[in-house]
Amino acid sequence: VKYGSVVSSINTWLSTASSSFTGQPFSYAQDGGTDGINEAGLGAHLLYLEATEYGPAGSEESVSYTRVVRYLLDTCASVSEAVEAMRAIRVANPHIQASPGSAPLSLGTHVAVEDASGDSAVFEIMSGKLQVYHGRNYTVLTNDPPLPEQIANVRRYKPFTRRTVPPGDIASASRFVRLAYFLNYVPKTMDSMVMTGEMRSIIGTAAAPLGAPADDEPELGVYPTWWTSLTDYTARIYYWGWVMNPNFIWVDMNTLLVSGKLEEGSPTLQLNPRNLSLVGDVLAAFLPLANSVPPLETQLSTTNPMTMLEMPLPQVSACFVLTIAGGAILFFSGGFRAHRDGLPGPYSARLL
Repeated sequence: VKYGSVVSSINTWLSTASSSFTGQPFSYAQDGGTDGINEAGLGAHLLYLEATEYGPAGSEESVSYTRVVRYLLDTCASVSEAVEAMRAIRVANPHIQASPGSAPLSLGTHVAVEDASGDSAVFEIMSGKLQVYHGRNYTVLTNDPPLPEQIANVRRYKPFTRRTVPPGDIASASRFVRLAYFLNYVPKTMDSMVMTGEMRSIIGTAAAPLGAPADDEPELGVYPTWWTSLTDYTARIYYWGWVMNPNFIWVDMNTLLVSGKLEEGSPTLQLNPRNLSLVGDVLAAFLPLANSVPPLETQLSTTNPMTMLEMPLPQVSACFVLTIAGGAILFFSGGFRAHRDGLPGPYSARLL
């Protein structure tokens, strides 16, 4: 591990399941990372993509999709490094078995990355082959269909003008168009907090309200937006907000770096953001976390999606982990990633 990072995760849920390949439970400390930023200024985001085709296992080195975000944030400092790192491995598909005898679950995923320079890339796996879309122009990602089809659909609404009427439903393709449209009109600013607020306002246009039906995937039911993250890549601040808590919390990577919490031998720490009094910088509120998985009574049901924020410290680096328990598909669907390369620096925003 080269870099510490702030990471959102589904490991509270995932660690109660097993891999159908190995029969062993998924690792609470290593599996389930889906979103975050590291101390070098690289951001990574994992989203659900049903169209994914991982392909058969091969002889090359593999990293499971449950660990890809951590792999990139632990080892890469830039988008260019992330592109090379992804090309060096095969993304493996460890089928998730929620309980003995249950049908294995496979979650298709794609990954977006961006860094403090404004560079960005998207990784998708089609027919077992890695597809890399690398360039500063890749600024929006939702779920299905794959990125080339999403971009082709956006062209139907261009050129964007003030008379353009973007689609208003919660289908993934519609949310992609809305984000692309509104990013086109974000005012430039030199104020970091103003830009963060602008990105938060755009996020709201793609949020799926509680109870909203998923018309594009009716068989999957209703999967609303449960939480929002915002990342300021210049200031290296990771913001996070839960739909049930009116307050946003954040972690300042600069403060973390001088706090001593990344030093070798430092204990693993956690924060439970279900406390509605939490607001602002929460680094000082972290408490030691036992190395074992939290007891089941602290985990969440799909009908009551509480959360836990924890910080495991593998080797000499640290990760803050936002753990969302409940169904993994619920967590992934409704997600999007968008970043704007504006002044004073790039930002990213994500809904889940």
